[in-house]
Amino acid sequence: VHGTGQCARANQTPCFFGIDEETQRQIGTFVVLFSMVEQQLEFVLLTKSREIAVGQIPTTDRMTVSDRFKALRALAEEEPLLLGCVEYAANLGEVLMTARHTVVHGAPMEHGRVEKNRSWFGEVRKRPFSALQIDGTILDSASMVADTLFRQLGSIGAWLSGNFDVATAMEPGETERETAKAAAAVIAEALRNARAA
Repeated sequence: VHGTGQCARANQTPCFFGIDEETQRQIGTFVVLFSMVEQQLEFVLLTKSREIAVGQIPTTDRMTVSDRFKALRALAEEEPLLLGCVEYAANLGEVLMTARHTVVHGAPMEHGRVEKNRSWFGEVRKRPFSALQIDGTILDSASMVADTLFRQLGSIGAWLSGNFDVATAMEPGETERETAKAAAAVIAEALRNARAA
């Protein structure tokens, strides 16, 4: 694991663990956008369940992000008109969640690689190993996917609450949806490749 010091390229500002300032900024942007996705996801689930009671702790408060995305998938069965939107959102969300957990909970390794749940001495881990080679392209893609997912979830939440004009206004366009889907596939591939390396 690298410590603080100069990045590998000449004339760069100091970096931490081999991660330069621009990449640190991109990580921060992605993390903030993903937290907005988490809040939007909870809003969708609370809107669907109608479990909004003053002074009570909602069931979503005890759910992990992974459990919330599973609950989102279950929503497709209850709301067949939303099947395509919900499946799309859940697929994007699961890829982003893995990337986010890897970046936030992973250990920085050499050359911008982060690893989560690494077996240091042959021990067995409760959660699977994941790794990601973080660079500007991956982080920009992740932020773009998070932004699209945030608006897709907002559209679903608005539809569930009967605000059809808002739902239509928030719905990402087909080109944007396809671009985000392709970017999520690149991220998923990067996660698979880093795990295999």
